[in-house]
Amino acid sequence: MPANLLISCQPNLPPKPMTFGDSLKYNEHLLHVIEKCNADKQAIREINNSDGN
Repeated sequence: MPANLLISCQPNLPPKPMTFGDSLKYNEHLLHVIEKCNADKQAIREINNSDGN
């Protein structure tokens, strides 16, 4: 299993104070972190499925 797929997905801390514009950028950042974690999980599933063949 590639080690990079097992790294915890940690978002950056939100800016303080947070403006409305900062909130939009932070939400975009959080969505990117979720997408990356989901891609890692998909890669793990694919590795696990290929090991069973």
